[in-house]
Amino acid sequence: MDGPEMRSRPLSPEERELLARAAADEGVSRSELVRRVLRQYLDERTEVVVSRRIRQGYEQLPESDPEIVVATAAGRRMLSDPDLEW
Repeated sequence: MDGPEMRSRPLSPEERELLARAAADEGVSRSELVRRVLRQYLDERTEVVVSRRIRQGYEQLPESDPEIVVATAAGRRMLSDPDLEW
């Protein structure tokens, strides 16, 4: 979503140096390191957003008592299954 409020800024000399060192330590190019870090950030952000949406859904429409009873029973059955490997 590039817009007037979004402006790119070149890396400072210090940032370029830190990036170059980190990339060298990892044995990858600076671009590859930036891609990896960005991918990690986006994956973590996705988890946060999904968790927030799930929580908001339960806050808007909480589980009913019968649903809680069924889920609790299913969980107990699962936990008591001796063949289940964790």
